[in-house]
Amino acid sequence: MVDIEFLVPGRPQALKRHRTGRFGNYDPSAVAKENFLLLALEHRPSAPLHEALQVAMQFRFSRPKAHFRGKNHELRDDAPYWHTGRPDVDNLAKF
Repeated sequence: MVDIEFLVPGRPQALKRHRTGRFGNYDPSAVAKENFLLLALEHRPSAPLHEALQVAMQFRFSRPKAHFRGKNHELRDDAPYWHTGRPDVDNLAKF
């Protein structure tokens, strides 16, 4: 079994839908997808894989200011442990 693991630096972002305007269609995520593809190509195996593929993803977000209290940046008791806002994991995985 071959393990391929790499880190994509930056804030996790969801795939944006294609937009249709007066001058045709365009993809607002095109630049981000191209940057991700260049990073992924650096970690590709030398030969194509001929076995089952399993993908595991982790998305890490910084906590918003509302999760902290006081000047000492103490974590509030009611701050959620997991990310519960937008973007959701389905849209993050699509990207």
